[in-house]
Amino acid sequence: QGVRDGLDFVVARLASRLSHRPLLLMVDDAHWADGESLTWLASFTARLGELPLLVVQAHRPQELAERNASYVADRDAERGSDGQGATTRVALRALTPDATAELVRAALGEHADDPFCREV
Repeated sequence: QGVRDGLDFVVARLASRLSHRPLLLMVDDAHWADGESLTWLASFTARLGELPLLVVQAHRPQELAERNASYVADRDAERGSDGQGATTRVALRALTPDATAELVRAALGEHADDPFCREV
């Protein structure tokens, strides 16, 4: 009950502050989170309703499944047979060495040498 009350409080506070502008909440490397934290995050996002809030959770699917198998099973069951529910899943591929070098050069300029770009 305490966690639910806390969630209700957080959502109510967000609702009062988001009435004039949207918010992005980014959770990176979620595969490192424990099951309880992931369950809290899922409960939190389920309570957001129509608030102008986008929650982005980035994780490595295999590592998330290895560390939190029961959370993944529950999440997949809640999404239904189409695998979506209220979420959109985007699978990203690794960058190629050339694409990585291009990003490094865009950030550091043309003076970034090839060995450095390959090392990154």
